[in-house]
Amino acid sequence: MTMTRSSAYIGPRIGRFSSLSVVLCLVLFGLSCGPKTEVKNPSPGVTEVEPVAEPIPALAYAPELLAAPLKDDPMGVTIHRLSNGLTEYLSTDRSTPSMSSWIAVRAGSRHDPADSTGLAHYLEHMLFKGTSQLGSLNFAKEKPHLDQIATLYDDLRSASSADERTKILAKIDSETQASSEYSVPNEFDNLYASLGIDGVNAFTSNDQTVYIATVPSNRFDAWAQVEGQRFADPQFRLFYPELESVYEELNRSLDSPQSRVYQEMFKALFPKHPYGTQPTIGHPEHLKNPAYGDMAKYFDDWYRPNNMAIVLAGDIDAERALPMLEKAFGGLEAKALPALPPSSTEAPSTRREVEVIAPGARSLYLAWPTVAAGHSDEMALRAMDMIVDNSATGLLNLELVLSQKLVRAGSFNEGMSEAGAWVATGTAREGQSLEEVESLLMGVIAKLKAGEFAQSDLDAILINSEIDDKRRFESNSARVSRMADAFIEGRPWSELVNEQERLRAVKREDIMRVATKYLSDAPVVVKRKAGEFSA
Repeated sequence: MTMTRSSAYIGPRIGRFSSLSVVLCLVLFGLSCGPKTEVKNPSPGVTEVEPVAEPIPALAYAPELLAAPLKDDPMGVTIHRLSNGLTEYLSTDRSTPSMSSWIAVRAGSRHDPADSTGLAHYLEHMLFKGTSQLGSLNFAKEKPHLDQIATLYDDLRSASSADERTKILAKIDSETQASSEYSVPNEFDNLYASLGIDGVNAFTSNDQTVYIATVPSNRFDAWAQVEGQRFADPQFRLFYPELESVYEELNRSLDSPQSRVYQEMFKALFPKHPYGTQPTIGHPEHLKNPAYGDMAKYFDDWYRPNNMAIVLAGDIDAERALPMLEKAFGGLEAKALPALPPSSTEAPSTRREVEVIAPGARSLYLAWPTVAAGHSDEMALRAMDMIVDNSATGLLNLELVLSQKLVRAGSFNEGMSEAGAWVATGTAREGQSLEEVESLLMGVIAKLKAGEFAQSDLDAILINSEIDDKRRFESNSARVSRMADAFIEGRPWSELVNEQERLRAVKREDIMRVATKYLSDAPVVVKRKAGEFSA
């Protein structure tokens, strides 16, 4: 999956103990150790949160609540909702005294404004900068500088000349220097490290932004209080200096042949949709002119409890979790979500060919648009991908790799909330043309469409898939990821519980049908040629 993980937490954990002690006082003992941002009074803690009197506006996705696990659900998932519409997925596992936690927002680079790409990812970074209580030595003195920086960025957006921009940027730099006298970089991470909370990270992709941590069971209450304040009272301090970190990620992506290939591929697959036109990292020209006001609006628009889920897997249960979550997050205010600009996932009907010049081995990618997550053809397409490439006995593995016709070959599915893609790829041998690579790949696809594989082969592959699935979901991190996917993709949990059953029901004829339906003779063709990076 194309995604960008935050590097905001990486680096030396240097903080100033004077400020850290205030926060520890707050989260460990519940004392009023500093100024608090006012939020609505949360509902009293209860095991099952009482429904709100007024309808929650525009729930992005309201999965059916599950007070008890579904029959035959090995993960034992229950689903709950706070009074403000924030959804909780819980999967209890007492094998270790900790839990994996994801806070998922149904907003990613697909939701960026077209003239401010990279915004979702930049915001992800900024949400590691703390609150009025966390990350500041003296917020009362810091805040005027933060307010002035926000105003200056608005002025920068409307600047009419290069000279005016230079003067405004100088003022932004001056105010940033002044505000940094009161800011405490990395205090968010220092606090979590002191509490034994690790794996602190985040990622942004097309449809989501997710904040991750591994939380000891005895620190759950402290984690909930800090996270609740993080989303109720974020302070976007050090906005301009953070651009350096984001630019570093951009440069790494530009130096990655794979990233360049994927970006060109999706641009050709979805030329009229943000999946193709808006890279998650953002366009360089937009990163050079970061829009503070747009980012604040993005947060206000999309970071709403009716567009979020808290997902927990491990040593936790509803009786303990829900009252604490209501206390910590119940003050977040639900709000109707904005409408997205019109777009289309329809791809051109003719063959599209693009080149990427990059160091390393020459390779070729064939890509076709398929279906969004949850579509009725999804299981057949997934089974198709397994019969083509399972790293051992798939058609590509046997026909092209073991026979040494290609150095490497493989395939993968890409499922998103509004569209999907299937990709086959091959790496050329020395002296082999990319036209020959394409011919070999298309030959395997022709055999796929003709059904040149046995039902028994498919059955064996699907049995192995089920075994791998059971083994994988012994991990809390895999389970929490699966639950978050259900929320982001708008899937009923029952659909995921019986997913292997639906996979086992796929027949050879189903694979032939979807291969013929989706894998036309007019794919997107990406040729990765050897050489120095192209501009």
